[in-house]
Amino acid sequence: LINLLFLSFCIVVLINGTNFIDGLNGLLLLYAIIIFYILFKLGLFVYLLDDKIILSFIVFLIIILIFNFCNFLFLGDSGAYSIGLILGFFLISVYQFNPHISPYFIILLLWYPCFELLFSIIRKFRFNYSPVRPDVNHLHQLIFFIMKKKFFKKRDLFANNLTSLIINFYNFVLFFIASKYYTKTDIQLILITLSILIYTFVYQSLLKLKKKNVK
Repeated sequence: LINLLFLSFCIVVLINGTNFIDGLNGLLLLYAIIIFYILFKLGLFVYLLDDKIILSFIVFLIIILIFNFCNFLFLGDSGAYSIGLILGFFLISVYQFNPHISPYFIILLLWYPCFELLFSIIRKFRFNYSPVRPDVNHLHQLIFFIMKKKFFKKRDLFANNLTSLIINFYNFVLFFIASKYYTKTDIQLILITLSILIYTFVYQSLLKLKKKNVK
């Protein structure tokens, strides 16, 4: 029962976290594509689905990503929740069929949307702001604000897409390194801790920079 409750809590955090990071074009879609690509390259889908099905799904996501980057198609809440649920289902299944991998490798692959949600809740409580009310101070929104203010004042879509690429470039490098040691729990824990520290430092720095520019 405790295991089921904890798993349900994690799934809820994940699907809400994926909705949180869907604030920019391509951010969630590219994040999901990177995860599926890493798992595919490691051969961790071998006991779940045929390679052709996984490749077809990745291509399908890439097509949606292109339309999303061009501002022709949007995921919306239902799309974000669906991707979160799909990611959760596949990653749980991958670990069940590959128990030799570190469970913290799975956690690392989902660190960004989950930490984004938990960090936002803590941040809002700290400033006496309702955690269920939206705001514009998420990490991706801060990066977008600085990009637009400093470099692309009249090119919102370019600043939007570039912000998504920057965040996902970091995650791709992180996942690539983690994939080299996906059975090593100690390394996965170090990478998770490092990512949280980097996120917190970058967030605080960008928030201060935003406040200065608003003034």
